[in-house]
Parts: sequence; structure tokens; C-alpha cells
Amino acid sequence: MNWQLLFALLCVAWAAVALIRRGLRLIQEKSSNSCGALGCDSCPVDSTASPQSLVERPLVSLQTTPPSDE
Repeated sequence: MNWQLLFALLCVAWAAVALIRRGLRLIQEKSSNSCGALGCDSCPVDSTASPQSLVERPLVSLQTTPPSDE
């Protein structure tokens, strides 16, 4: 077993552990009835949003064109 194979196996094991932890957190959040875990409609954070903030705003271009000298 060379060092590259060992390193690759460690990376795969780390990724598997990270995915398992994330999955467990997702399951635990679904089972809890706390407000804000999944963004419920009765959450006070969601109810404080003003209707004006939900209106789509026009896009602003990041590139500006120089004024023409006509």
C-alpha cells in the first residue's frame, strides 16, 4: 500500500463521515418541532418580512459602458 492509496482512502472515509453526519442532522431536524428547523410558516422570523422586501427588484449590471461622445 503506497501513500497515495492511503491518502485517497482517508479522503473517501472523511467524505463518508461528513455525509453521514449531515444525514443524521437532517433526520434530527425533521423530528424536532422547533420553529425555524425547516422554515415553518409560523416562524416569527418569516412573518416579519415586509411585503415590499418580497417584490422582485430589477437587476443591476456590474459592467458599465463608458458614455459616448456624440
